[in-house]
Amino acid sequence: MWDVSIQCDHAIEARRTDIVVANKQERKCTIIDIAVPADNRIGEKENEKVEKYQGLKREIARMWNMRAVQVVPIVVGSLGSVTKKTWTSGWESLIPILVFHYYRKLHYWERRGF
Repeated sequence: MWDVSIQCDHAIEARRTDIVVANKQERKCTIIDIAVPADNRIGEKENEKVEKYQGLKREIARMWNMRAVQVVPIVVGSLGSVTKKTWTSGWESLIPILVFHYYRKLHYWERRGF
């Protein structure tokens, strides 16, 4: 799912992620959230993203009957820097694609005056 607010039984403030990948056969789910902060804040932003979605992580595991739910923050600095954790997470080949879609989404909303 992409850019969708996830319906929950409990009041959870952070329930609109960038991407949710659910494998129903293996009962695994991955919450991917993308951020492009200033280069000096990438480590801070990465930790913030993981903490932000802990409530949603528990709720998805309970509601969708998932065995494993993980939060993957893709944080790329505005000048292209990434943390070692992001680069070695196994998602490094997807970083250029995900950042491209993130900027395209921003451009879409800027054209509409938001």
